[in-house]
Amino acid sequence: PLQGATFTLYQATDACDSACKAAPVDTSNPSSKEWTSKGSSTSDADGKVRFTELPGGHYRLVETKVPEGYVQVHGQWNVVIDLSKTNAKDQIEITAVNGVHSPAFAAENGGYSVANTPEQKIPATGGRGLMAYTIIGILLIGAGAGLTWRKIHAPTTPNTTISA
Repeated sequence: PLQGATFTLYQATDACDSACKAAPVDTSNPSSKEWTSKGSSTSDADGKVRFTELPGGHYRLVETKVPEGYVQVHGQWNVVIDLSKTNAKDQIEITAVNGVHSPAFAAENGGYSVANTPEQKIPATGGRGLMAYTIIGILLIGAGAGLTWRKIHAPTTPNTTISA
């Protein structure tokens, strides 16, 4: 479980049609007419976030901040709450915005999880010697081309015979 990841929940307004619900929320526009923020929740020591007392409707869950050293998941998830269903598990449906969950999202133990992976430093390839090898290689190719050109264009000496 990851403590310290922050999620924001947005609720669709009446101005949000089906096309709006299919598109990602523009989190940089706090005055959006289609989506209103219902607040943020930061994961606790168990790695869980909670949003309580939500009325039925269409919501969008967005991970907005991760602890230092972790990679943020850039997906957004549709959350539909239908209080007319009698089974509590059926009242909440979570799907990806584009219909395909990211590999970081999984259903488990009666809940859903988002896996944040630690940042990884990619090793530098090539190192300092790469430029030296490149220059030496270019010089060798140039020398070979020069010797070939010289051999092709060298003056030829006629065959001479000496007779006595």
